[in-house]
Amino acid sequence: MTPYLDLGFLLALLVKYKSARLAWELANRFNAPFRVNALQQLHVENALSRQLYESKLRLQIAAREGLTEWRNKLAEAVFVHNVPKWEPAFRQAVIWNSQLPGRPPHTPFLLHAALASTSTTTHFLSFDPRTRALAQSAGLKLLPEKL
Repeated sequence: MTPYLDLGFLLALLVKYKSARLAWELANRFNAPFRVNALQQLHVENALSRQLYESKLRLQIAAREGLTEWRNKLAEAVFVHNVPKWEPAFRQAVIWNSQLPGRPPHTPFLLHAALASTSTTTHFLSFDPRTRALAQSAGLKLLPEKL
C-alpha cells in the first residue's frame, strides 16, 4: 500500500490545523517513510513561505513552525524524495483539464491527482473534493473515506 499526500493533507501534517490529528491517524496506516516529489515539496514550501508574510501574527507563527516541522521530517526521513514519471502525469492532467465538466481545478491540483494516478500509488490522502474525485476516477482508494 502506497499513499500519495496532496498539499492540504501534507500541510495538515505540518501545521496545527483542526485536521492534524485525523491526518496523522490516516497517515500512520502506512509505513513511513512517505514519498514526496518535487511538486509536493515546492507546493508545501511555497504555501508556508507565503504565509510568513501574512498580516496576522498567528499565521506567521504557524508558517514558521510548519517549515521547521517540514525540515525536521525530511531530515528524519519521515518524508523522502521520490522522482515520479512526469510526462505520463502531465498527459493525464491535460486530459482531465480538457474533459472535466465545469471549471477545472488549478494546475497543481490536477498534477497531484495525475501523479498519484500514474504511479504505484494505491491510496490518495486528501481533504480536497476536487482532487479526490479525480483520484477516485483513476481507481485510487481515498482517505479519509468520506469528508
